[in-house]
Amino acid sequence: MEGTLRCRECILPASLPSTGLEGQGTCSLCEDYRKRKAEHQVTGRNRIREFEAHVKRAKGLERPYDCLVPLSGGKDSTYALYLCDRVYGMKCLGVTFDNGFLSPNAIDNIRSAIRSTRADHVMIAANRPTMLKLYRLFLEKTGTFCPACLRGIGLALNVAPLYKIPLTVSGTGWQVTYLAGVPEVFQEGSVDFVRNVVKGEPIEKDISALLQGNDSWSLDRLYRIAGRLFKRPWLARSMYVRLYDYFDPDYDKIYDIIKREMGWTAGDEANAEHLDCELHGVAGYLHSLKFPELTGHTIHRAGLVRMGKADRDIALAEDLKEKANFTPPAGLKPFLDEIGMSIDEFLAKVKDWRAVTRFRSRKRNPLRSLYHKLSRQ
Repeated sequence: MEGTLRCRECILPASLPSTGLEGQGTCSLCEDYRKRKAEHQVTGRNRIREFEAHVKRAKGLERPYDCLVPLSGGKDSTYALYLCDRVYGMKCLGVTFDNGFLSPNAIDNIRSAIRSTRADHVMIAANRPTMLKLYRLFLEKTGTFCPACLRGIGLALNVAPLYKIPLTVSGTGWQVTYLAGVPEVFQEGSVDFVRNVVKGEPIEKDISALLQGNDSWSLDRLYRIAGRLFKRPWLARSMYVRLYDYFDPDYDKIYDIIKREMGWTAGDEANAEHLDCELHGVAGYLHSLKFPELTGHTIHRAGLVRMGKADRDIALAEDLKEKANFTPPAGLKPFLDEIGMSIDEFLAKVKDWRAVTRFRSRKRNPLRSLYHKLSRQ
């Protein structure tokens, strides 16, 4: 019988400090989700109208592109492009950051999505040897490597001001950012975080393009915040919005639409959720090394249970089965060979989940806190 203390609503184990499980009960993530979901249901119609106000404002500017869509080839970014182009009639530019490990399935999905819409597309690829060095450096210093890629995605978003695109729509949102509430394994790709990691390292100059921009509170950012809080998108020169902050992620509907209308395929159905990156299995494996009660899919499964899109008992059974058959992912050895790291070096660097926290900003920004509080209302 499984003896791990877990949240009674989802399946997160109490070994994660952020769960707030001191005794048998409900984790802080489920409690927070319940509150936010209630708020979202009350303001649902208003949120859709708010999204449509962003669309109207962007189209009214009559720029060459109304909207930028970060396109990974996964289900959510493909659906974001479908809504922006096919439903709301915006002229879109898709942008993809190639981290060197885009799956062939993802590349095929990107091509199909572009062919199925009026969208143009740009691919930004960082120098592969440089990225491999960066992945190794992050593993050595933080015990993870995904932030290097996330910063590349941040670089790709800089295409918006380059082409004066007034609106960026990403296929994410508070309901589906499962890792965001688990700081022990959260992958942070902010400019300031990456700068802290590479500061003083030989590679710092080689990745100067990835370090463009900053996380400080510029006047431009304050205008964007005011535009969102007061439902006045015209206040900002450009707006960044997350699709699932406005719409519910109805996956049955989404899968049906993108397969039928966008030529999207899941490939291996078991990995349909994260088919875009060939290193996703390695990233999930790190969770298990830091917290033995986790599998690479525990946090995601817990999120689906929380959203009411998976049965808790079934999700837990699947997780325990995965844990019983725990083996390193097939992609681990080729990845380590490419970055020049032995398995012993890898294991010695990745088990301490606290390593990543040393590079996070410890300063609490009152403006950021106020923004997050108000934007939820």
